[in-house]
Amino acid sequence: MRKKKILIIVFILIFALTGISVGHYFWKESKKMTGVEWFAEQESYVKQMETYTDSMDDIMTLYLNGTITKDDFLNHLSVKQDELTIMKGMYQKEKKAHPVRTGTHNYATKKGCESVEKCFQAFDDLISMAEKNADDKKALAYKYIAAHETLIDHLSDYMASYETVSEQLEEIKDE
Repeated sequence: MRKKKILIIVFILIFALTGISVGHYFWKESKKMTGVEWFAEQESYVKQMETYTDSMDDIMTLYLNGTITKDDFLNHLSVKQDELTIMKGMYQKEKKAHPVRTGTHNYATKKGCESVEKCFQAFDDLISMAEKNADDKKALAYKYIAAHETLIDHLSDYMASYETVSEQLEEIKDE
């Protein structure tokens, strides 16, 4: 009789642990997004980048025109680096909280999402370049234009993807 009770308890524990494991798996799967849904989330980050770019342009223009000193310029760059770190942290946190289901990306959604990540890297490179070239305004101006072109390339990849995926995005917004 005692062996029978032990077997029943072991069976119940195994059954409960299996149920918990399966429930946890389905809970994790429910948090995942499709490639199109994740692409739709990129829009808020792109809008943040637009504001960030405008601010960087203002700072660069003020410095190149001699309106602010080198110390002020480097101070502003430090603040912009902190802002970028926060934006990237929020992006990574969201990316970790809502991973993309395997096999749900298509070429356009993957390319668009990658272009947003490339923009973050391009901003990092831009700030680093500006700090290194703060002493030579002429070199800074030319390198800034080149870095700006890189950003435009990445954003144009995003916009091309957006045009391709826009029909699928409308379906998500209607739901």
